[in-house]
Amino acid sequence: MTTLPNPGPDMPLRPFHSLRDFGAFQHVPQTTPHVTVPGAPEPRQPMAYATHRPQVRQSQVASTQIDTGKVATDTEQLQHEQRKRRLMISLRGSVSLMLLGYLLITAPWTSLFTTLHALNLGLVGIAFLLGGMSSVAYAFQWHRLLRAEHIRFDLADLIKLHLVSLTFYHFLPTSIDGDTLKATYVGKCADNPTGAASAMMLCHVTSFLGMLVIAVPMLVLRPERFPFAISMWFVLLALGIGALFSGALLVSLMLPEIIFGKWLEYRPVRALLLLGNALSISLNRPRSLLFAISYGLLSWLCAIFSCQTCALALDMHIPLAFYCVAVPLVTLVSILPISLCGFGLREVILIAVFSAAPIPAGSALALALLLDAQLLFFSALGGYHYFTLGRHSV
Repeated sequence: MTTLPNPGPDMPLRPFHSLRDFGAFQHVPQTTPHVTVPGAPEPRQPMAYATHRPQVRQSQVASTQIDTGKVATDTEQLQHEQRKRRLMISLRGSVSLMLLGYLLITAPWTSLFTTLHALNLGLVGIAFLLGGMSSVAYAFQWHRLLRAEHIRFDLADLIKLHLVSLTFYHFLPTSIDGDTLKATYVGKCADNPTGAASAMMLCHVTSFLGMLVIAVPMLVLRPERFPFAISMWFVLLALGIGALFSGALLVSLMLPEIIFGKWLEYRPVRALLLLGNALSISLNRPRSLLFAISYGLLSWLCAIFSCQTCALALDMHIPLAFYCVAVPLVTLVSILPISLCGFGLREVILIAVFSAAPIPAGSALALALLLDAQLLFFSALGGYHYFTLGRHSV
């Protein structure tokens, strides 16, 4: 039978589990008389078992748990937003497909082909040129508002960015929207994201005011040119958008952000506050605001003349006053978040509005297709600039 040796000075003590394992006590090693022998090696010191485990503070454990919980919460929130976005895109795509299917069933194909056969290509080229001038005027408007925010940016790059935003809007509906793309790019280059976002918001407001400067006098001075339904829908949409802008301004002036609390987590609430703050700040710069409204008015005039030229290319003769209300009305309806990129909804509304002129349904559908071709042309041009953007930028 093999016997274990007794523990001595050269053997460590047998471990045992007690409070010593957690550093509560200190082990005192056993000692023996030390005898010095000439030429003998120094005896080894006994090994004490009292090994202390590293202590982990409760604050470190708590912070680790909080960080893990925050990451899990952020991941769940991101997944929820992605599911919600996919659902909204699916619903809007379904509406667009239904409206396009309705057009395919009810379209008068014979009269449509007859109208397109007599198309004047020279006037179509002029219409496309006027559409490009509308984009340039919009870039001038944006450039003026950026200067008011002390952001210097090249005008040619702003024109390219506007075309790229059309590409994202019409070809990439599931990706980042065009306005966010423009504001993010300019804010990153100028190191002023808040000013770039405010300028982007003010572009929409000043464009809306420029549209009212054109359309409201026509409704007041020539009411007999417009059917009651067109006038009513235009007034309702204009009042709704005007109430949204006015409400955002009042909220930003009268209510502090702390009142909203957790509501600031939602994107529409943050956009409303950003719009209100941009409007309240712009009131202190009336000159820049007036210049931006003037450029917005010029952009709308180019778009209206472009639509009228397309109609003339299709041998449609309608007074100019009708376009001053019909084009803004179709634009306001098509930007509503109902269909995907406005496809289907824009064509149906345009046919309904111009049929009240009255214009045959085939000619109205041909005009809608021609305007869609113009939008897709500038969107494709923006796709080219998307791959070259940044080579000569600031």
